Amino acid sequence: FTSTANNNWYVSFGRIAVWTVVWAIFSTITCYFVGMLFAVILVDKRIKISKFFRTVFILPYAIPTMLSLYIWQNLLNGTFGPINRTLIELGLIANPIPWLSHPMMAKITLILVNIWIGFPYSMILITSNMTAIPSQLYEAAIIDGANKWQQFRKVTLPLVLYQTMPILIMQFAGNINNFG
Repeated sequence: FTSTANNNWYVSFGRIAVWTVVWAIFSTITCYFVGMLFAVILVDKRIKISKFFRTVFILPYAIPTMLSLYIWQNLLNGTFGPINRTLIELGLIANPIPWLSHPMMAKITLILVNIWIGFPYSMILITSNMTAIPSQLYEAAIIDGANKWQQFRKVTLPLVLYQTMPILIMQFAGNINNFG
């Protein structure tokens, strides 16, 4: 592990270390904020069958991760995967997308698949935190003239982040350790 430019181990270790940190940051942030987006949508009183949607969105979390990864590997197969075949049949692409064979595309694909696997946990966590926020805070914000975005930014987000920050840190540590 000397720092000479000719040392392949040093270069490889550096690339892998950087990618592991990038992976941990993006996988943590994307799962958390996609989960928050779905939680905000499902807590809205205008959604009539939110319990049904919540159940559907929990399914990726309920299915074993290795099974989900195996299914995604087949869906994203560059040669005969159904996603590429469908995109070609619809005329949206001419050549198959190298989802898993091109290094940069594989990294992006891994983060997207990780969102599928990881967002339900954050959604459940954030939904439970949002239901614990007193309705008087929102009533006071409405009286003060706050719109929905301001209510989210000034009431919901700070309270949810305060409650979930330790879990967000644990998810980050878990993502560094769960790179495999």
